Amino acid sequence: MIRRGDAFIEACEALSDACGAIVERVPPGSRQEVRLREIAEELKGLAEEVASEWASGRRMQ
Repeated sequence: MIRRGDAFIEACEALSDACGAIVERVPPGSRQEVRLREIAEELKGLAEEVASEWASGRRMQ
């Protein structure tokens, strides 16, 4: 059974990947590109944070 933390990590990674795919379809240097890259990085950071919490034994409430 997948724990909620695992599912959250996978969802963040999938959304980050989706942002990356969309970036390829917007004009380079546009506000959309910049914002999508920021969102992708935020999602990666969230996934890493939750993974770290799970590894250290803390759980999402």
